[in-house]
Amino acid sequence: MDHPEAARGAEPGVEWSMRPPGGTTLLLLACVVLARPAAAEMSDAAYCAMLSELTLRHTGKVGLEGELSPTKTTVVAIDGCKKGNFADSIPVLEKVLRDNRITLPAR
Repeated sequence: MDHPEAARGAEPGVEWSMRPPGGTTLLLLACVVLARPAAAEMSDAAYCAMLSELTLRHTGKVGLEGELSPTKTTVVAIDGCKKGNFADSIPVLEKVLRDNRITLPAR
């Protein structure tokens, strides 16, 4: 005679449970879920660097050969980013980009 578990498609001797996950599993799941937003957030340094690149690429004054030359304001703000002065540099670069109708990157 077949084992009753075999009739349901389970291997004999293997217990299947429909209980909710235990404390360890829930703790692990909570850690993964809570850690995701922090990992997705961009650091001030990375954001400042991204703004600097966009500002250099898309704004400035047109030179004799058609190239864009950054304004003094942009150069000072980019230099501030390189020196770690994000609090002063980021708002300046964001304003330059917004004034030129360039969408700011997501943080």
